[in-house]
Amino acid sequence: IINRFIKQFPTTMAQQPVALLTRKETFSACHRLHSKHLSDAENAEIYGKCNNPNGHGHNYTGE
Repeated sequence: IINRFIKQFPTTMAQQPVALLTRKETFSACHRLHSKHLSDAENAEIYGKCNNPNGHGHNYTGE
């Protein structure tokens, strides 16, 4: 049935998408910047909040 429907239109029109579906995803990621070669104080000074022992997070959205 769909093939018969498409054949009614010129080729250029039949090649055009009828609909475009998109998806949006959001997720969170966590990391910690830390060097075992530095003291805790040096790591905190260099990396700041990214040196949090519990991690430092970011939220991302992709479309």
